[in-house]
Amino acid sequence: MTTGQPDRLDRIEALVERNAQAIAKLESDLEKKSDQWDERYFQLTRDTLGTAKTIIVTAGVVVIFSPVLQALSPAIEKIVVKLLGGE
Repeated sequence: MTTGQPDRLDRIEALVERNAQAIAKLESDLEKKSDQWDERYFQLTRDTLGTAKTIIVTAGVVVIFSPVLQALSPAIEKIVVKLLGGE
């Protein structure tokens, strides 16, 4: 062994240690980002489900009440005309 080899070995060991720490930090950062995106996906799914429910309920109300309103519209028209002082 030459006198430069132990110094070089120490530098390699230090480099390996720094790389291991950097990899551990990257793993931690990746885990945090993954959790953030999981939460965002969950929120998006919940919001989409809420929107879908609203659309379905609205469509149901329109389908159910449109014939009722159509049947009652002549009576409603007469009431409005009388209230407004028409014929």
